[in-house]
Amino acid sequence: MRKTKLICFAAVVLAVGVGWAGGGELAPVACEPDLAVFPAVMLQGSVADKAGTGVAGLSSRAITGELILRAKPGSTNESSIRFALDYSKEDAANPDLLLIDFNGSGKFDPAKAIALRPTKTPRKSIDYQADFGPAGASALRQGKTFPLLLRGAVLRLQQGPNTKQYMVVISIAPAIQGKCRFGQTEHTLRLIDNTGDFRFDCKGAYDRKKPGPMGIGTGDIVLVDTTDSSFARPAAKAFYGQPVRLDGQWYNLTISADGNKVVAEKLDLPTGQLQTDADKWELILHHNGQLTMFVGDSAPLSIPAGQYNIVYCRRWSTPNAQGQRSWLLAMDRQFLMGKDSPSSITIAPEKKLLLPIGAPLSTSMTATPKGGTVEFSLKTPTIQPGLSVATVVGNSGDPYSQANQPKVRLTDANGKVIDELTMEYG
Repeated sequence: MRKTKLICFAAVVLAVGVGWAGGGELAPVACEPDLAVFPAVMLQGSVADKAGTGVAGLSSRAITGELILRAKPGSTNESSIRFALDYSKEDAANPDLLLIDFNGSGKFDPAKAIALRPTKTPRKSIDYQADFGPAGASALRQGKTFPLLLRGAVLRLQQGPNTKQYMVVISIAPAIQGKCRFGQTEHTLRLIDNTGDFRFDCKGAYDRKKPGPMGIGTGDIVLVDTTDSSFARPAAKAFYGQPVRLDGQWYNLTISADGNKVVAEKLDLPTGQLQTDADKWELILHHNGQLTMFVGDSAPLSIPAGQYNIVYCRRWSTPNAQGQRSWLLAMDRQFLMGKDSPSSITIAPEKKLLLPIGAPLSTSMTATPKGGTVEFSLKTPTIQPGLSVATVVGNSGDPYSQANQPKVRLTDANGKVIDELTMEYG
């Protein structure tokens, strides 16, 4: 039997100890949720229609509820966040204003109301949907005021013959930013809280005791910009605690306990290369109990040598005439359910691995009789073994818009069209 040598992260810290005297100063900054890792911090809340409220500053038709953070491993969020849905006109058919109170006091400022944009509903069970953002807000945490950019949606679901429920979903990306010295060069660094606790020292981890997507405790995100500090094309993107590579050198980042300073220490790591068939991609890999993230283009990317499982990947299409891209998200469902998976890859020192992560895609359809109806479902595996497409997002310019729903045409043995169906997400 052939033996495979597994290579683990072997890091030698060239600088001994953490010296904060020369550490970069960090301060809160507004950040687009799309710069975080998918999924970003998600706040969810629901409230029954016609709930009614007597809160000052809101109309008599306004309804209020509480937003709850989706629990992730590593999160210590305990803050109460309130929301209100209101109407700009008394005779409006649907709510068109969203108000958020990040302090949980239940007091809302009408001057800071967020306009809702009605959009088509993706399912028959949803009779109203509206998107919003990017919209500005702020939250006071650990004695600091964090400016926030919010994106999300409001949906109204039919829960019964006479009951409707509003659901509010919000994406946020609390962040701090400052200068950090990498060797002899200073670059702009941004840390994004990806667990919702407004701290920035959570490492990427996967909890095998919680099989499925809930086991993914996506850690906080590190971004490094070496150009204009816009982070439009960051030179590095990684989970906190993961080695970061700049100018051919690996670094380990450490943030101070108060979140005000950060230092970068040099590391010596055996390194290989990974190259994909896409000009824009993002991979989340599992290695020795820790999640690691890598983003790249069509060029080979340096990666610490070792054996990895692909947890999920995003692959973007080539831009259209307006510069917009579609993207798909593929996941290793077998691995997420705690089972053996064929998606394991090995990065060998001084070697390059070619990894196809997208086209060509193949689609299989299943038909399941249910009483007097037949339910059709699609599964779309990618060319990489173990990965299947979970989400496809269109190129409308809105990073939260799903692609058009697939259509199915049924014919008889002679090719005569019997029916045409539109499939629903979920």
